[in-house]
Amino acid sequence: MNLLRLFEFYLMAMFVISTMRRLELYRAVIQLVIALARRYQKLLGKVTQHSGAFLTMSIFIPMIGTLLLWLIQIILTRVVFPDAELLASNLSKRWWCWPAVIIPALLVVTIDTYFLIRVGKIDADETEKYFSPSGILDRHLEGKRGSHCDPRPESTHTRWWTRK
Repeated sequence: MNLLRLFEFYLMAMFVISTMRRLELYRAVIQLVIALARRYQKLLGKVTQHSGAFLTMSIFIPMIGTLLLWLIQIILTRVVFPDAELLASNLSKRWWCWPAVIIPALLVVTIDTYFLIRVGKIDADETEKYFSPSGILDRHLEGKRGSHCDPRPESTHTRWWTRK
């Protein structure tokens, strides 16, 4: 098995999988905005007004980077060096070849898997409940009960104007 072709397949697969994963996330965000827009017309206006803030380069850099690596790999292995081969049997001829290939490969797969998982999910139902009038009221009342207040007893509080 030619490991260069395997790497080419890996880059193509990561491009497709990461694009699908991000599209799933963008679809969930759009559905959430539409669901909340029915309740909050001002929110929809602000989102529409500042839609350029959501389409930053940080969204497209991972896809562009993977696509460029994939295209460079295709050009190098099929046009520039069409006879290049890196076979698993060739690696066994020298002991240091296996770690030189396996360690970076494991690191790349680990990092790619981490970022595929890290893209995250948005639970539209939970977020919609959070923004619902009853959810806002619950959080407001919770704040009034002192959940975010200083836990020290009142007697230990000293104000700068009461210090002697």
